[in-house]
Amino acid sequence: MESMMWAAMKSLPVGYRFHPTDQELLCHYLYRKNIGLEESVCVIPEVDICRYEPPELPRKFRESSIVESKDPEWWFFCEQELGRTPRRSTNGGYWKKTGGTRDLRSSNGKEVIGSKKFLTFFQGNSSKSTKTDWVMHENHLLTDFPGLVQGNRKNYVLCMIKCNSYEKANSSPSHEYEQDEPMSINIAGILEPDTDNGFIPEICAIAAFGSSENAIARTPVQEPTAYIGKLCRAFDQFSQFLSNTIQRGLYSVGFALFCQ
Repeated sequence: MESMMWAAMKSLPVGYRFHPTDQELLCHYLYRKNIGLEESVCVIPEVDICRYEPPELPRKFRESSIVESKDPEWWFFCEQELGRTPRRSTNGGYWKKTGGTRDLRSSNGKEVIGSKKFLTFFQGNSSKSTKTDWVMHENHLLTDFPGLVQGNRKNYVLCMIKCNSYEKANSSPSHEYEQDEPMSINIAGILEPDTDNGFIPEICAIAAFGSSENAIARTPVQEPTAYIGKLCRAFDQFSQFLSNTIQRGLYSVGFALFCQ
């Protein structure tokens, strides 16, 4: 059975990923774990996360899970005793909660089915530590979730570990520019004057950027005022050219009508 599952996972089309929704994580995987139902093959392994440093966790996932993780995300069941503060420290650092706890809702958005905590790993001790790129999403079922046996039982949470630096390195290049990153355009030479009178390149710059102000603002020149006069003169020449062209067209039409 397990070998067949491995073969099926290997034959999946390119692009398929293990990306369960919050509801699937809680209502299927975490719920079944908490009521003692084991999967026929290991999808999400059980690991005491704080026994390992974050860089060791991907290997632990690959060793146990049938899932071939193609993204920098790794999932683990971790036992937590109800009513007690969980241990967050490792030999080399500690996990610290960052941000608030978020309610997780069912697919219809009406029912709260659990919660998610966000943690970041800090290298070192509490007095002298360095924030790392390792983060954890810790998913909890409601303590009174329907079907859970109350009382003396093991309690599990489902943790998703990821490393932001891995995510950035493996992400495909975006075709959109971030708002806080100015778009870089190489327009070297676009405002260089033509050998005749400089008219055409400057009009091209106006057409490319929408206005002479934008063309000047987005051109890396040391003395932008030197180009303002040139652009204005070019615009005046262009306006005069259009005006003369229109007048000649009107005269031609009038002459043709007169000759008829």
